[in-house]
Amino acid sequence: MGSDLRGELALLQRLQAVAQTPGLSLSLCHDFADCDLLVVRDDASLRSAAQRIVANHPWLPMWSLHADGRLSDALAEPQAPLDDHHIRTVLQRLHVIARSHAPSSANAAESTVHEPLGLALRKRLASADTVAALTLDGRDLLLLDFRRLLAITPPGATGPDDTPAQVLGREFARLSLRTLPPARYSTLFVDLPSLPMIPLLWQAALRMAVVPELLPPLHEGCQLKLARWPDFRVLAHRHDDFRLCSLLLRRACTVLEASHALGVDPGAVRAFFNAAWLSGYAQVEAESAVAPPPPPTRQRGPGALLASMWRGVRRARGGSA
Repeated sequence: MGSDLRGELALLQRLQAVAQTPGLSLSLCHDFADCDLLVVRDDASLRSAAQRIVANHPWLPMWSLHADGRLSDALAEPQAPLDDHHIRTVLQRLHVIARSHAPSSANAAESTVHEPLGLALRKRLASADTVAALTLDGRDLLLLDFRRLLAITPPGATGPDDTPAQVLGREFARLSLRTLPPARYSTLFVDLPSLPMIPLLWQAALRMAVVPELLPPLHEGCQLKLARWPDFRVLAHRHDDFRLCSLLLRRACTVLEASHALGVDPGAVRAFFNAAWLSGYAQVEAESAVAPPPPPTRQRGPGALLASMWRGVRRARGGSA
C-alpha cells in the first residue's frame, strides 16, 4: 500500500525468495477481503489509513516498508525490524492457513494446471480469455495475457544476461501454469513493458534442449500441418524453417517425412514442430502409433558412383560386341 507497481513487484520477489517454501506462491492483491498480509509504505498518513483497515480485519498482519528497504511490524510498539527468520515464519504460517481454507472445486479462481504444459498453453491460446503465470519453484517467472497475446517478466525473475525466451526454453520442463483472476494482474500489462507472446513461445521452443524431443502429446507418429504462414518475426533468419513452413503449408508430415523431404536434421525438425505447434500455427492432421519409415534414399557415395560407371562401361562393350 502506497508503493508503485515496480516497488510492489520487487518486494513480492524478495518475500518469495525469503519464504523458501515449496508450493508457496505469493501474488499481489488489491482487495483487502482477499489479502493475507498488508504491507504499507512507512508514511504517517498511510499508516493511519492502514490501521483503520486492520481494525475491520483484525486477523490481517501489517508490516511497514521503510525507505531503506527494512520491514517492521507496523502494529508493534515500538516498531521492531523484521529479520528473514521472522518473515519466513509469518509467510509459512499464512501459507498453512491459506491451504486449509483453499477451495477444492476445479473451478477455483486460481488453480494449478497438471496437464502437459504445452497442451495447457495451447488450450489457453485457443480460449483467448485467461491470464496465467508460469511459475518456477513457487515464484512467478512469466505472466501471460492470452486475451491480448502479451507476456511480461516480473522484475528480478530472470538474470541480467538471460532473455525471457532463453529462460523459458531452458526451464520449460520444470515450469507449471497457474490460472489467475484477470482483475488481479490486468494493470501489470499496462504499467510494465510487455512482449508479444507468440514470438516468445516460438523462440522458447527452439531453445528447449540440445537434442530436441517432441512436446507431449506430440509424438513421432503425428503428422503436422501449418494453418497459415507464421509471423516473419518468429522465423528470424533460419532458412530451414522457411523451407519447413513451405512444405507443411502444402501437406502434413511427420518429423521423419519432413526431414527426408528437405534433407534437414530430424532434431531441427522436432524443434520446429514444437515451435509451430506450441505457438498455435500448426495442428495435428493425423497420427499413428509410430512414424512410417522414410522412403529409401539413393546412395550417392564414391562406391555407388564407381558401380554406375562400371555398368556404363559394360553396357558400352556389350553394345559394340
